[in-house]
Amino acid sequence: MNDKTHTPTEPPLLEVRNLRKTFGGRGKTPGAIVAVNDISFTLEEGECLAVVGESGSGKSTLARTLLRLVDADSGAVLYRGDDILRFSHADMQRQRRYLQMVFQDPYASLHPRRTVAEIISEPWQIHAGVVEKSARKARIDALLAEVNLPQHFSSYYPNQLSGGQRQRVAIARALALEPKILILDEPVSALDVSVQAQVIKVLMSLQERRGLAYIFISHDLPLVRLVANKVAVMNKGAFVEAGPTASVFENPRHEYTKSLLASSPMAAEQH
Repeated sequence: MNDKTHTPTEPPLLEVRNLRKTFGGRGKTPGAIVAVNDISFTLEEGECLAVVGESGSGKSTLARTLLRLVDADSGAVLYRGDDILRFSHADMQRQRRYLQMVFQDPYASLHPRRTVAEIISEPWQIHAGVVEKSARKARIDALLAEVNLPQHFSSYYPNQLSGGQRQRVAIARALALEPKILILDEPVSALDVSVQAQVIKVLMSLQERRGLAYIFISHDLPLVRLVANKVAVMNKGAFVEAGPTASVFENPRHEYTKSLLASSPMAAEQH
């Protein structure tokens, strides 16, 4: 995926500094579970950072902490230089239009009693003024086209769609507010292998056209190698290794990274 950089006078699109999140207590409280442990990274426009690791490594908690769906214990999350962890509730609600999330399970993330048109247009009820009411039908049609779905799907309900179609509706909803960053939490792992490629193709095409930045959470290493230009390997809440995808995959330094790669389908393909 694309690799664009900011000018020296501009802050990164997203900069995370020493982010920490515990459950069952704060800091070094006995019994506290450290889900996100001193995480730092930057993300530029057009980049795709993959966060990989086994289940329970803290990947999804990291995603939710970045969006303040759960509160961090400490650290900073700077969007264009502004620390969103310090925003008021109202300011954070406005800020969320620029950072959107696509969840793993399209069966759970779409309201079953709302049509596709209602699902895609719901963000415009919260963020008034993004799309005028008179322009909404045309905008819904355009968003459906961007994710390779026909216009007549706007009147369908989620139970009339396949898993891959539902996930593309979820992507269209995320795009409705013209975000700069998409956080993709295992976006194809709940889908059949036959349709995963279709959704990934849509995501890669969208990034190319819109210059989006992605945080791509996955345990699928061959897929990560395809889509990401940077990768961070997460274990027990911490990044144990990070860098350009090719460098990390071809010359892993940490033992945990080596074990992940050794157990990946890529290892079998090389023998």
